[in-house]
Amino acid sequence: REKLVATALEYLDNLSAEGTGDRELQWELAQAYVRIGNIQGYPSQPNLGRTEDALKSYAKGIQIGERLLAAEKDRKHLGFMGATYNRSGYLNLLAARSDEALRYFEQGLETVDRAYGKEPADEAGLLAQMNCRILLSDTWAYRGDSRKALG
Repeated sequence: REKLVATALEYLDNLSAEGTGDRELQWELAQAYVRIGNIQGYPSQPNLGRTEDALKSYAKGIQIGERLLAAEKDRKHLGFMGATYNRSGYLNLLAARSDEALRYFEQGLETVDRAYGKEPADEAGLLAQMNCRILLSDTWAYRGDSRKALG
């Protein structure tokens, strides 16, 4: 896995530098960085236990995604971005960086709201919003603020 991750990151970094004009390629790169981050250190699956490296890979995916979202008119990739913010927030929370976790969870909720609306009509949207709200609530509870945790 170590060799696979190192090779994949080198490939992605090179491709990212070369393929800046192709929007679909850029979205694929953002998603690939997140998948590499999962392998590096996302706790709900087998991983290499490298939380900091996972956060760096997520940051690369987020940076690409944010740049693309700024110029995008449809909502096609908002769900992916919301989930990525939440993954990054979760790893920050596990690393006892609750300020960073809150920032990512709030971005996740804002992005999910943009993707599905404030009152989603479908199950995917409801689950995405519920996940964001649970993560925010857990983080406020971790910080000892029961009022915000319930809010």
